[in-house]
Amino acid sequence: MPEIELCLAPSVQMERIEEVVRTIRFMMPRIELRYVIGRDGRTVHFACESVDTLTLSSAVVMLKQLLRPLGELR
Repeated sequence: MPEIELCLAPSVQMERIEEVVRTIRFMMPRIELRYVIGRDGRTVHFACESVDTLTLSSAVVMLKQLLRPLGELR
């Protein structure tokens, strides 16, 4: 299960994160995407799951592209 950590830029609101998650879930309904906000309120942890490896890889790439403008990815 791939995991992505995003350190949010100071100007980013959580609504933007929720918008990205809704977009991924709409475009790839077979992907299970979960996210947890860290205690500091500026770190978001994402986890993706799917039975189809190709779909999972595509979802991770799309998620990274949509999140890149919002902060620093790890």
